[in-house]
Amino acid sequence: MDFSAFSGETFDPKEWVNEALKAAPASERSGAAADTHASGLVLKLQMFIQEVNNSLEATSTQVVEDLPRVIRSVDMIHQEVGSLKERISVVKEDVERVERDTADSMRLLMQFDEVKGRMEATSGALQEADNWETLSADVDDAFASNDLPRISSTLLGMKRSLMVLLDVPDYAQRQTRLEELQDKLEEVVGPLLAAAFTSRSEDDAKAYIRALQDIEREDRVHEHYVRCHTAAAQQAWTELCRDDTKSLPAILEAFYKVLTDMWHQETTWGAVLFGDEVATVVARLLGEVLQRRIPTVESLLEEDLAAGNPGAEQLERVLQSFKTTVSFAVSVEHHESSLEEALFGPFFSQQRQYRRLQMLELQAAVPTFTQNTGASGTIDQLESEVGVVRGFVPKMVIQMRLAVVHCIELTAGAAASELVFTLNDYITRITTKLLVFTELLTHAADGERGDVSSADWTASESAFGLLEASGQLFTTIGEFETELAERLQLAASATGSETIFSTLYLDSVSGWRDTVKQMAKESQLLADGRKSLQGLNTALHEVAYRTVLAPLKSRLEAVAGADEWTAVGGDTFSLSPLSYITGIGEQLLTLPQQLEPFVAQDESDPLLVALQAGPLPDVLALSADFGGSTVDHWLECVGKQLALLYLDEIFKIPKLSDKGCAQLSADIEYLCNVMSALDISPPPLILQTNQLVAMDSDEFARSVGDLDLPTELTTRVSKMRAA
Repeated sequence: MDFSAFSGETFDPKEWVNEALKAAPASERSGAAADTHASGLVLKLQMFIQEVNNSLEATSTQVVEDLPRVIRSVDMIHQEVGSLKERISVVKEDVERVERDTADSMRLLMQFDEVKGRMEATSGALQEADNWETLSADVDDAFASNDLPRISSTLLGMKRSLMVLLDVPDYAQRQTRLEELQDKLEEVVGPLLAAAFTSRSEDDAKAYIRALQDIEREDRVHEHYVRCHTAAAQQAWTELCRDDTKSLPAILEAFYKVLTDMWHQETTWGAVLFGDEVATVVARLLGEVLQRRIPTVESLLEEDLAAGNPGAEQLERVLQSFKTTVSFAVSVEHHESSLEEALFGPFFSQQRQYRRLQMLELQAAVPTFTQNTGASGTIDQLESEVGVVRGFVPKMVIQMRLAVVHCIELTAGAAASELVFTLNDYITRITTKLLVFTELLTHAADGERGDVSSADWTASESAFGLLEASGQLFTTIGEFETELAERLQLAASATGSETIFSTLYLDSVSGWRDTVKQMAKESQLLADGRKSLQGLNTALHEVAYRTVLAPLKSRLEAVAGADEWTAVGGDTFSLSPLSYITGIGEQLLTLPQQLEPFVAQDESDPLLVALQAGPLPDVLALSADFGGSTVDHWLECVGKQLALLYLDEIFKIPKLSDKGCAQLSADIEYLCNVMSALDISPPPLILQTNQLVAMDSDEFARSVGDLDLPTELTTRVSKMRAA
């Protein structure tokens, strides 16, 4: 039986009893056997309790017997603690007494130590003064013997002596003397060091460098190193510039190859002399070589630009030279500020003129439309020019993308605001050029071009072709604007080492990035360009509408003067429509065929985009929920406008006889039937007019006053019938 559970902190009697009963064999878990098992458990518990009581009694007895001895031990410890406390007090008093008795002696010892220090300093100063005189006398012999290590060590000793003699009256003269000697040493070492650099004598170069380092002229080592190598590079540059067969990019490429070879050679050999500083030293060398070029890159660049096309080629010429320079900067894999300034400094002037250069390039890309459609041109020639316009739209986007590439290549995107300005200007110039077409088509619509007949639909087709091109422009410029924002965001977020030209337009690289990112977030980067495009689109809507109506309108000009309106006598029940209205009807019925090539197939169709961007004049705009096709919309607009124009001509008729009224009613009914055949609802006003002219004189006189018609309409018809 396990009695260890009784000592547990979470002992549960019930749980223990249940577990003990469950531990019994299966044959003893029920009946009399179970009672016997339980009795056995009780007996065992009683025996265990007896054992525990015996153990407790023995332990208590032992404690009672040991208690007097423990009390005596505690008393003894208490007495020892009291004795120790008394001894500590005595020691403390002794220490305090010693401090009082020796204070004066310690103070005197400190004074003696201070005096000793002053005496030693004075002795050292006297020794250094004597050492200065000795070294000053020896240094001339060292120079005479040309013993560089001895000269360096002597000068180093004189410098240490001079640091001690700061307060001597002739300190300034001594310092001047030391500097003159150091200059003299450098004059001796300089040519020798240059010769060692030229011959690549490693041991000699190290010795001469050490001599200059000893007198703290290490910076002069770099100057001698740079001066030694610039002459050869300058000679290579001069020879390249004298070659008239080479362009400036070719000259730069050849010279950068010379510098690249120099970079690799000097970084390998110079690592032995300059250690970890070799990259900085060689970069300084290249920077000096670049800055001392004669003629300068600025002057060569100006000559190159002056020799080329003054327009479009200028930016490309600058970029060719600039990209050659960037390739070299990447190849040397070093971004020392002095080197970068020497490389890119010659281009700062052109980078600041980025807007002018980019505008020249884009202006040269603006085509000369309507070159064959002047005052003597024909509509057929105009139609061919419209095809040129529609083919130009993709080229226009390519040109704008190229402008973005040029901006990033030349200014790393820092001239983003200049780029946006030039792109808007480019779009505006294109739309201004295209506006010339609206003038030509307007002349055609007004019959001012002799080659346009009333039945000629070439002008209308040209107008719709231009309108479709306008929709192409809306779509492509919208897509390009999103692309432009993404490109600018990418340029502003580019990681890595920024070159100096990134700060040409702003005070800091961080400021440039923030500005470009803010511009990229704007959804109206090309707002000015799209505004001019909207003006073009509106003008094209108007002229397209006029060209469609022009041949129809020309047939209405003779309505008011027709003799049929005053005819009398004859049958008034079987009159046929006159030729003017049947001609209009025939042309209306051919309109769907004329407009079919321009039907928009989906929402991205250029013509539908153009229609949605600009409403037609004098009619409701194409709404977003318009359910019909483009042809349906145009037919409805043209039909309703034609009906209103017809009414204007009807009201110009001076007099209507009864037969004339019947004839006019037949004409109006014919037009309404044609419109119905085209699913065009005739305007209510023309139906009301037909109602008034269809009556005979007696019926009109009886019922005109009772009709619920506009007063102005009844008054006009009454005057015509009473005249």
